[in-house]
Amino acid sequence: MQTLKRQYYELRTLQMRNGAQPQRANEFLSKHFLPAAKRAGMGPLGVFNAVIAEGSPFFTLLLTYPSFADAEHMHDKMLADSAYTTAAEGWH
Repeated sequence: MQTLKRQYYELRTLQMRNGAQPQRANEFLSKHFLPAAKRAGMGPLGVFNAVIAEGSPFFTLLLTYPSFADAEHMHDKMLADSAYTTAAEGWH
């Protein structure tokens, strides 16, 4: 019998304004956030948005952690990633 590993999930919603924000967010998430999250041990990951929906534009992120302790310390791991922190400076 195979034992299943526990995983912990986080669901985030990023609300944006119309204009350049959705494109900038898509670029940052795909090129910087997702690769850094994978390097830090997060996964599987999902990023979703809607073409037409109430409250658009927005992104919904599904983040998966191997343990609750990993979820608690993931932000620190990502801040230790110099490629991510350099890209994040331009995001804010």
